[in-house]
Amino acid sequence: MASSSSLRLRNDNSANSPKNSDIDIAEHGEEFTAMTSSSFPSRLTYTSFGFVTAEFYYLELYKAVLNGDWESASKLLKDDPRSFSAPIGTDDSRMLHIAVELGEARMGFVEKLVEFMPSEALALRDSDGATALFNAARAGNIKAVKLLVNKNPSLPNICQRDNFAPLHSAVRYGHKELTLYLLSVTRDDEHPYPFSNSPGFELLRRALMVGFHDVALYLVKRYPDLATCNFGDAKDSDDDKAPLTVLAKRPWAFRSGSRFNLWQLIIYHCVPVKLNHFLSQPNRGGMKNQVGSYELSTQMCCWTRLFKACQKANAIFWELVRWLVPPIKHIQETKTMHTLTLQLLNHLCTEVLKVSRAKKIFRQSFINGAKYGIPEILEEIIKSYPYALEYLNEDVFKLAVLNRYEKIFNLICETGMHRQLIIRIEDDSNNILHLAGKLAPPHRLSLVSGAALQMQRELHWFKVIIFVLKGTFSESENENKDKPKMVFIKEHEELIIEGEKWMKGTAKCYCKKAFKVFAASDALSLFLSIASVLICLSILTARYAEDDFLFALPRRLIFGLVTLFLSVTFMMIAYSSAIYLLFGEKKAWILITLAALACLPVTLYGILQFPLLVELIYSTYGPGIFGKHGNRLIRFGI
Repeated sequence: MASSSSLRLRNDNSANSPKNSDIDIAEHGEEFTAMTSSSFPSRLTYTSFGFVTAEFYYLELYKAVLNGDWESASKLLKDDPRSFSAPIGTDDSRMLHIAVELGEARMGFVEKLVEFMPSEALALRDSDGATALFNAARAGNIKAVKLLVNKNPSLPNICQRDNFAPLHSAVRYGHKELTLYLLSVTRDDEHPYPFSNSPGFELLRRALMVGFHDVALYLVKRYPDLATCNFGDAKDSDDDKAPLTVLAKRPWAFRSGSRFNLWQLIIYHCVPVKLNHFLSQPNRGGMKNQVGSYELSTQMCCWTRLFKACQKANAIFWELVRWLVPPIKHIQETKTMHTLTLQLLNHLCTEVLKVSRAKKIFRQSFINGAKYGIPEILEEIIKSYPYALEYLNEDVFKLAVLNRYEKIFNLICETGMHRQLIIRIEDDSNNILHLAGKLAPPHRLSLVSGAALQMQRELHWFKVIIFVLKGTFSESENENKDKPKMVFIKEHEELIIEGEKWMKGTAKCYCKKAFKVFAASDALSLFLSIASVLICLSILTARYAEDDFLFALPRRLIFGLVTLFLSVTFMMIAYSSAIYLLFGEKKAWILITLAALACLPVTLYGILQFPLLVELIYSTYGPGIFGKHGNRLIRFGI
């Protein structure tokens, strides 16, 4: 026997009569609250085919949604126009929840379903209290999001049970374009206020986690209280969970944490920073559809107009370059992130100074910056809060030496505190020289290509510490009775072997090339080839002592590469001259073709081997990884 609720549903739906065949959905708006309860649907549902179980009925509807079959779905909706509000998913999700999460491939189905549903029905929720807009935001379906918001503008402010808005889902899943759109249509003057208190804290935390630093900068500028909030859910119990301490754990977001080759570095310095127009506005443009009105003065001088025209032309040029060369787009985005991160860092430091727990936040952020090797964090904190100089203790100095953070080491040396810190450092009877003699962590060694160059970098560190100490502590022994030099040799034993293999392999490779050049060239090319071979042989027969990696071996490899390059160049000149003498000017097309082909080996050599030659010269004869320690003083902010 059917229950009373089933009978009531049957009586409501027994409606195959002409009177009820064309139901106006808008008349049932008062029933939406009742229909979202867990008691919907009943066990039996009456259709044109008679009584069927609810599970079977909604299973067919569920299949129609997954297949994007609007024809089948419309027939089922025609039998029961209110079934669009039925919880057909495992989490009580409705038809619209499922359809929008299937992506843009089902947008035709979604458009027809949204058109079929009344605007207030778009706010139906699942078991977590989420509307279909949450599902669309989670899936990154920006077309569905715009479609839903256009029909029901209140959706962006309808939150889940934890007061998180659809904007939170877009940020969490890293959908940047969707985040910017929802940020422009989510109001901050309506309950439950998604930018205040816990929801606002979580929104900022998620923006920092996914690297949306432009969004984070916008939030802390518009809502200053967020800049000094306490996230409160970090695993480190001793951390102050402020935005500044979280930013201090993101080395990849700063220039010091990015590595570029020669060509990328040139592009990095040339490409302009591209900022988002909406996020750079001081007021929210999309919240109340505010549009700034700017009037161009008729008194504007011709130079100003010319400057603006050049700016516009430059922007168009770089847009074209970004479209033609995709890697340049990535470099520009990286530079923009670095710029925005520095702006965010500066603003956070300014806001932290206004709260009582400033000292605690600065201290933890300073320690994090030293631990993750971010000199920008340390410099900005010292400028904003000069008392932070007291945080430059032996622990920070030890981190800089062990992790090979040369920029932090230079910063400490510039303050003049390195001498007293060196004396105070003692770790299991190891002084600073013993610590410098230990092998660098793998992630720091990998910054340099090739085991030989890695060994050279390690020697640079060890020699600089000896120079700073003026020979002090070089004969001190640790608890294992090892002097610093012995610690260095033991720690780098495997790296020395790998460096020897790398140098010999490189030398053999160039020996073969040099011999081929020797056999085919004449005159100056011949002499340079012989010189290149002899230099490579000297590398193969070297004694490979640890000190040889500092200057002797790199110097030989530099001269070997240079002589080989000159030999190849002169050989191509000789070849081109022979071709010219053979063909003359009678067959210019053959001459031009062969001359162009003759330039190819030199060009390939320059492209493939020139970066290695530059790196060798710079690391051997350049200022070194530490530069020169001047008397530059850090300028403190006022």
